[in-house]
Amino acid sequence: MRFIRGIAARCRFVKILDKYILKKFLSAYFFVVLLMSAILIVIDFSEKNEDFIKTKPGLYRIFAEYYLNFVPYMANLLSPITIFIATVFVTAQLSGRTEIIAILSSGVSFRRFLYPYIMGAVLIGSGIYILNGYIIPRSNKTRVAFEVKYIKDP
Repeated sequence: MRFIRGIAARCRFVKILDKYILKKFLSAYFFVVLLMSAILIVIDFSEKNEDFIKTKPGLYRIFAEYYLNFVPYMANLLSPITIFIATVFVTAQLSGRTEIIAILSSGVSFRRFLYPYIMGAVLIGSGIYILNGYIIPRSNKTRVAFEVKYIKDP
């Protein structure tokens, strides 16, 4: 009886731990993607500002047609490095607070400890698949048409 309660408590601990690590990993990933996308938007805007002034497409059109379609493309392009950054950041944060030592000393194997990272990578990978297959081709049509019309010289 005591043995079964111990196993049930351990399973509950692992589920709580999985949610904790997965939440930290995904929030770090989305934070890094948003931060890097914002930086790239500012850089891109500063490069193309002269063309925008010359052709005068309007502020709404710039952000609705160009930058709204630019962000998924950049998020997809940056995803491999942001996954790496998020993994290193979360693991360093867990290590800095000696949570990894506590997790491993409680009997959780190192392979089991990696499951939340793998689940997060699968979730992000399926999101990237959806971006590549459905969202980015449609948004690239609008973005490239805007570039041809307002940015590139005919």
